[in-house]
Amino acid sequence: MNAIRGEAKVTLADGRVLHLVRDFNALAVAEEACGSNMQAIGASIAKGGPVMRFTRALFFGALQRHHSEISLDEAGDLLISDGAAIGAAMERVAEASAVQDAGGGRKGSARPRTAKTQKTGAPKAGIGTRSSLRGAKKG
Repeated sequence: MNAIRGEAKVTLADGRVLHLVRDFNALAVAEEACGSNMQAIGASIAKGGPVMRFTRALFFGALQRHHSEISLDEAGDLLISDGAAIGAAMERVAEASAVQDAGGGRKGSARPRTAKTQKTGAPKAGIGTRSSLRGAKKG
């Protein structure tokens, strides 16, 4: 499994194993399924707003790469019957994909961050050569 993209497996009470994937396509499916963008979904969840439709949409999106035969309604039914296990798996998926967003690389960039740009994006003091701009001492 690819932890950077955000993947996890969950075993349901009936023995089925679901492979969940959180990537760009999964998030787009989730937005479409609930009729809201990811900012609205995140903000609503953070302030304790209507979480059920967003949770179902995020789970449904995460199912689509490997389990596209599962409908939105069936995803909701699975959340009722196996909510604790699915919730734990969805947390693992979110945490794994957040690693990439937070420090493993820049959103929209395939180039990983280096130690030089890890925190601020600017070079650390004392790295490189002196500026050639006016006022810089030569030598």
